[in-house]
Amino acid sequence: MLIGPGAMVTMRYVVRDEAGRVLEDMHRETPVKFVFGDKRFPVGLTAGLAGMGEGEEKSIRVSPGRGYGERREELVIRVRAGDLPEPPRAVGDLYSRLTETGRRELFTVKGFVGDRVILDRNHPFAGKTITYDVSVTGLESVPRSGAKTGEG
Repeated sequence: MLIGPGAMVTMRYVVRDEAGRVLEDMHRETPVKFVFGDKRFPVGLTAGLAGMGEGEEKSIRVSPGRGYGERREELVIRVRAGDLPEPPRAVGDLYSRLTETGRRELFTVKGFVGDRVILDRNHPFAGKTITYDVSVTGLESVPRSGAKTGEG
């Protein structure tokens, strides 16, 4: 079986930037399981995984256009710390808030200037060409909905 539509994929991976620095390694030891094409990962990674088999390893380079997009400066805001229900404490903290429509926005704390907090809603990998070092550790077929199981 190869990775493609209808595949449940189990993989381990590490994400590196162009200089080779590790950006994310939580799945180096703990595999992640997902249905291929479920839009959980960027299109560049999904395309690179297609056709891989169990036990295969590969480095998949993903550009911003096929990854997390370009950085957008309009997503960086300065907010008075006193206006936040619970002000963040350190650079790198994650902060979330609800919009007027009830949608949750997630920000990364980028800094503090006087009584203001600098919040960034860009994905941490936005604007970066990244490489996923992937190891496929499992593949199985996803049962089709409505398929008969033979029980009855």
